[in-house]
Amino acid sequence: MCQNLSKEDFELWCITLWHVWYNRNNVHEDKMRDLISILEAASSWWNEYRNHVSSSVLGTNIANVNNAIHWKPPDPRKL
Repeated sequence: MCQNLSKEDFELWCITLWHVWYNRNNVHEDKMRDLISILEAASSWWNEYRNHVSSSVLGTNIANVNNAIHWKPPDPRKL
């Protein structure tokens, strides 16, 4: 199934599944939402994510970002 989805559709599918799972977990707290509000929330989250990704990536060279980040272990004297 995932092979037939575009990247954007797959992202929306994953976000929707997370919202369904989250809603299902709220059954114990009587905070369950109806299907329409779950789909609206998932769509809203996906749009926010896409806006953030597109604004973050524009003008950024990913290779330069990856090369600039180097992990160093903490100084043992400060642990």
